[in-house]
Amino acid sequence: MSAKDNAAVEMTEVKKTESEMKNRSMVLWAILSLSMANALVGTGISPALGVIRQNFPDAPGVLVQMIVSLPSLMVIAVAIPFAWLSRRYSVLKLCAAGLVLFLAGGLMGGLASGIYTLVLTRILIGAGYVMGDHVFQLLS
Repeated sequence: MSAKDNAAVEMTEVKKTESEMKNRSMVLWAILSLSMANALVGTGISPALGVIRQNFPDAPGVLVQMIVSLPSLMVIAVAIPFAWLSRRYSVLKLCAAGLVLFLAGGLMGGLASGIYTLVLTRILIGAGYVMGDHVFQLLS
């Protein structure tokens, strides 16, 4: 091999290494994003319960308290269908669906005008988190 060929091979290896590092970085950011969602699912809304009660005075107290626990209850409700879905769809599609549900629930929560809409958004957040969490466990 000539010196020119050696230089070409080295450049190709450097490009592959840079590409691999970029992919690893993206995967690490995705895993970090999914793991950060864990902190926000249940406890992120707890400090706002008093304000929620003031804004929805006619809502039953149990319903307001369920806003905190519903995402955790979705673990049970979504875990069984997720096993079925994971055999039929790719991990990437399930992760994308989970992130869309999580995002939709989060955005709709800011626009919720009624307590039942707020409860629905928490269900969406829980379902999205469960799908993302299962994918995170599969990746690790």
